[in-house]
Amino acid sequence: MQGRHELIALLLDCGEDPTITNGHYPLYAGGETAYQVARDRTTRDAFRTYRYAHQNDVDAIEWDLARVPDALSPSQQHENEARARDKKKRERTRRKQRERAQKEKQAEKKVQSDSGEEEMLDKIIAEKEAREQKLTLRNRVKNMTPQEIQERMRSMATGTSTKAKPVLSPEAQRAADRELRFQAAQRRLAPQSAQRSTDVRTQNVQHSTDVCTHCGVSLHGCVPFEQFDWKCCSVQCLHGQQLVYGTNI
Repeated sequence: MQGRHELIALLLDCGEDPTITNGHYPLYAGGETAYQVARDRTTRDAFRTYRYAHQNDVDAIEWDLARVPDALSPSQQHENEARARDKKKRERTRRKQRERAQKEKQAEKKVQSDSGEEEMLDKIIAEKEAREQKLTLRNRVKNMTPQEIQERMRSMATGTSTKAKPVLSPEAQRAADRELRFQAAQRRLAPQSAQRSTDVRTQNVQHSTDVCTHCGVSLHGCVPFEQFDWKCCSVQCLHGQQLVYGTNI
């Protein structure tokens, strides 16, 4: 009977007995009636509306044995259908709201994940640029020849330059100058380290005779400013030595 509710009235008018169950022959005990077998509300309502239309018949059907509930009037049927429509409409509305809320939540999560990834990428790029800038300054100093380093030290001592200097920020310029001093100190201290390993006494004598050319102050423990064969303890002494000999390079 499922899905063929329009045939119920025709079959009952033709004398079909709705009290018969699908149990075992001949008593058909323990089974279900046609009303109970029906799975949709429209088919079940067809039994109830037929009962309402024929409730005053002399040879009326034993509806209790057919296990059919109370009769259903057309007005009640319309009310039930209206409630069912409203219920379906509310369910559709709630389902759409849930889907919309779920989509908004997913979109928000995606935006948060994208912003987090962008911040991480920006941080990685900034760190990479800082490392590259530091390596560039070191490589620039390492690739310089001894003559270029000497020329750079002379320009630092006199405040002038014979070559066009690249445009650098103040921080980069200070970093490059520190790296130049470090490289120059390493080159000057390399022979001293070799001599120290062979003869400690000679090293002590070297330290005692290594003094500033201009003022005579000991240069032990400091990095001197060199020009020609001069070794000065400060830029002022180097300028004074240049004035003494009339040299300005």
